[in-house]
Amino acid sequence: MTQNTVQSSYSRYMTNGAAGAAASMHGWDADTKQAAGNIPFGYAVSKNATQDGVVAGGTLFTGVAIRDITLVHTTPDRYESGDNVGVLTQGDIWVLVEEAVVAQTQAKYDTSTGQLGKAAGTAISGAYWMTSADAGALAVLRLATGAVDVTT
Repeated sequence: MTQNTVQSSYSRYMTNGAAGAAASMHGWDADTKQAAGNIPFGYAVSKNATQDGVVAGGTLFTGVAIRDITLVHTTPDRYESGDNVGVLTQGDIWVLVEEAVVAQTQAKYDTSTGQLGKAAGTAISGAYWMTSADAGALAVLRLATGAVDVTT
């Protein structure tokens, strides 16, 4: 009987995560909201006009959009209007930073786009960078105290 090999080679190191992917399960908590527009994975989201709706960016920070590999859209790596959005409110998540970030400094985001790592952006209470990264690279963001659910 011949056995088929499923995996014949192994990388020495694990690859980095992807935008919106969990970086660890440390103190992890999440909510489900509804997308009111396009929201890229790993972007900051805020409450919009509807009770359970969120938008990329905004001023009422709710959390960070979690990667969902089950979505099938013509544009990959994002939620589209009407999709259920996994929103990380506490824990560690990989994000693609807009500008260079330094580990152990406060996290900020761009309220216009929702992209994290904006040096002159809006500070997120209780959030900081676990890793350093150059602009356009992946970094681990920790939401330490949990985002406040502004819908209740």
